[in-house]
Amino acid sequence: MNLEQVLEDLKKLEEQLKSKGEENYSENDAKVISEKANFVLDLVQEELLKIEKSNRALLEEELKEIDSKSENE
Repeated sequence: MNLEQVLEDLKKLEEQLKSKGEENYSENDAKVISEKANFVLDLVQEELLKIEKSNRALLEEELKEIDSKSENE
């Protein structure tokens, strides 16, 4: 399963649910939505962690450069 497929599945499910009307949502509909939403959230969390690690590495590199410059002065 990949993000594009999950998002496409959610769009299809949204259209199906709109045609059913809110009062006709089934427990299975809710379960499918929840599973797919959790998948998307997991992917987003993974990406945020990657960004955080990358930002931390960049900040550490900048701090090293600043320390190096201040030692040379």
